[in-house]
Amino acid sequence: MELHDLLNTLTLEHATQWTNEREAVTWIEYTFLDPNDLPRSNRNIARIEDRFESLLRQNVESQIADKLIDDALFYGCFVSVNDGEEWTVRASQDKAEIRAAMASTDADLLRFRDADRQTVGDVMLIWGNHHDLISDCSDNEATRALLEGAEALAESLR
Repeated sequence: MELHDLLNTLTLEHATQWTNEREAVTWIEYTFLDPNDLPRSNRNIARIEDRFESLLRQNVESQIADKLIDDALFYGCFVSVNDGEEWTVRASQDKAEIRAAMASTDADLLRFRDADRQTVGDVMLIWGNHHDLISDCSDNEATRALLEGAEALAESLR
């Protein structure tokens, strides 16, 4: 198996098994790599570490986004998703639909509405910012309350 192919097969499930890059490298070496086929080198280790770091970032961002959507739905909000070009989801309470529409571009604008379809506030997510996924939000009490759980989770994952 080529290293490039191996790195593309790694998933978030793999990343959550490891606590640091060294553990990931060791696991990958002993699980997938035949020492005779792929000589150990700093370049290969760096590529594995980069992939691991990318998976960890995605895992952290996914947890934060899930918490934000879970809290919004718990409070009865309807969620719309704008990917920077169009509203891909409008006033939905279907978590799977909402999450499927998220992260298709580098940024998403989430609009939260209450049961009367009045705007509660907006939240800007910037994918690739790791723990700082939540980039900006409407400056009002309702939006800040909605973000409390996701922001606390983001801080705990640092």
